[in-house]
Amino acid sequence: MASATGLYNLRERTWDAELCDFCGVKVEQLGTISDEVEPAGAKFRNAQVFTAIGDGATSNFGSGADRPGLVAVNIGTSAALRVIEENDESRLPFGLFRHVVDESRTVLGGAVSNAGNLHRWCLRELRLGDDQPLPRRRAAEDALAVLPFWVSERAPNWPEDLRGTIVGLTQSTTAGEILRATTCSVFYRLAEILELIESATAGADEIIVSGGIRHSADALRILADAMGRDLRLSSEPEASLCGAAIHVLAGLGVEIRPLRAPKVIRYDQRLAEKHRLRRERQIALEQMLTPLPSPQ
Repeated sequence: MASATGLYNLRERTWDAELCDFCGVKVEQLGTISDEVEPAGAKFRNAQVFTAIGDGATSNFGSGADRPGLVAVNIGTSAALRVIEENDESRLPFGLFRHVVDESRTVLGGAVSNAGNLHRWCLRELRLGDDQPLPRRRAAEDALAVLPFWVSERAPNWPEDLRGTIVGLTQSTTAGEILRATTCSVFYRLAEILELIESATAGADEIIVSGGIRHSADALRILADAMGRDLRLSSEPEASLCGAAIHVLAGLGVEIRPLRAPKVIRYDQRLAEKHRLRRERQIALEQMLTPLPSPQ
């Protein structure tokens, strides 16, 4: 949990004095970092207490992405891609994070702020029903370009000075088209994060999807096309809760049964190429609208 604050030095495995000083925080205020917890009180004398780990790591464990090469995609209110790796102190591409899981493992990934929350906004404000379809082919061919920054965005490039943008509106634009374009725009940013993860690791052998998106077959197919990769659908409805249980049981020495084999969602190569071109257009739009740095 200390490593997720941004004030932790992964190499020295302690608080980073320089970062703390920059943020106006004294190291003494942050407490001692330890992997061990003493049970409090006589009632718990014989209890074994486990220190907290991040919900990103537990999501990976619960979806079966528990070793290098298996990338977990969790899409709920927000969204993230993560991979468990052996302890690694190499320099990361800008936009990714690396958090400690335990003494021998870290979790590498990136997260976006706009995902299911943006989908809900579209359904509410555009007066669309919860069962609004997302046609796969039309999603790859829509004319709109969207920057999905309704909420201040994070990975892969932290565009702090940009807000939500829709380009290409005409009188014939429909609410359904706006929904499809915003959905794809989120998936394109996840595809960018995947490329960064693959550039920093040995690559992604499998991509396993969990979270609320599991309930939308339409969205899953579009996600596969937008990423240009086959996806595996996690069999666990609550990956983080399942992963927390797996982590503790493994710590107790209990043998964990393999998770059920995930369903495969195949991508369409022709549609993936169309999405690639639309993603390049979205990146160009973001670059064009990004303010130039102020002269020093």
